Amino acid sequence: MNAPLEIRDPSLGILRFDRLAWRGDTRSGVPIFVEAGKDGPDASLRQAAVTTIQRLPELESRARAFLERTAPPERPWPHLTLVAAEVFRPHADWVRREVAPSHPAAAQAILGGAPAVSLEFAIAGERDVVDVVFFENEPVAGEYH
Repeated sequence: MNAPLEIRDPSLGILRFDRLAWRGDTRSGVPIFVEAGKDGPDASLRQAAVTTIQRLPELESRARAFLERTAPPERPWPHLTLVAAEVFRPHADWVRREVAPSHPAAAQAILGGAPAVSLEFAIAGERDVVDVVFFENEPVAGEYH
C-alpha cells in the first residue's frame, strides 16, 4: 500500500509530505513543518501542531522575549523575521546537552517521546537563523545556526 503524500486534517488543513516532514501553512502564512514519516504525524505531533498554530502570535512573542533575555549585551539581535514553525522530536543528545541543564523535567518528557516546537527566525543581514525551542509553550532552548 502506498503511503499518502497529502493529508487533509480538520484542524491543520492540508499537510503535504516533503522528504522528512509534513508541511502546512498557518493563517499568517508562516509554514509549519511536522517531522514524521510517510505514514503521517501521530496524534501527539498533530496536537502539538494544532496548539502551535492556535498560539503562534503568543509563541512568537515569548520567543522574542527569550532571545532578548539570552542575547549577550555586546551583541543584541538585529531585526528578526519569523520564517517557520516546526513540531518534532529532537535528537536525544541535543536534548541532554541543550535542554536538560536548565529544564530537566522538560528534557525528561522530550526524551520520553513528547514533541517539541521550534520557531525559526531569519536574522537581518545574515545567512544564519536562530531557533527557539519550546516544550509545553515555554521556551527551553535557543540555537543559532
